[in-house]
Amino acid sequence: MEKDGKIITLNWIINIAVTILFIYLAMRGIDDLTGTYKIDETIRNTKELRVALEKYYQLAGDYPDLTKSGVNLNLYLLDYTDAKGNKISFAEIYGKKTLAKTYGSNSIIASNNVYNVSHFENSSKEGGWNYNYSERTGEIHPNLPDDIYVEKINWNRQ
Repeated sequence: MEKDGKIITLNWIINIAVTILFIYLAMRGIDDLTGTYKIDETIRNTKELRVALEKYYQLAGDYPDLTKSGVNLNLYLLDYTDAKGNKISFAEIYGKKTLAKTYGSNSIIASNNVYNVSHFENSSKEGGWNYNYSERTGEIHPNLPDDIYVEKINWNRQ
């Protein structure tokens, strides 16, 4: 009888250990999937933003001031009428009222704040976007640390 009790206890311990291992591996798999999704979406959002910036530049002859207060939440603040009477709207070119957010993590919140930087390697890496407005280059990158998602990516080169 005592031997049967030990076997039952051992079976319970093994079952609990296997269950914990299964949950741990499942959670890692979910983290990998969400990390991959965040990478893909960040790259897609960066491309969309860059295309809109270039289309705007072709119409306006200059890049929009995305660093201006409140613009990230309301792109229509950039609307204006040029000398020929044409309305130029970054929001309409971009196809969205607000700037896309970069995804967050355990240490960084999702953000669509835009920081005016000329040296991307020296950025704060606290989420949002790094944009070289002061030199009028139109260059924009996610303001993220290299290891924010599953893979290590240098966001300053993306």
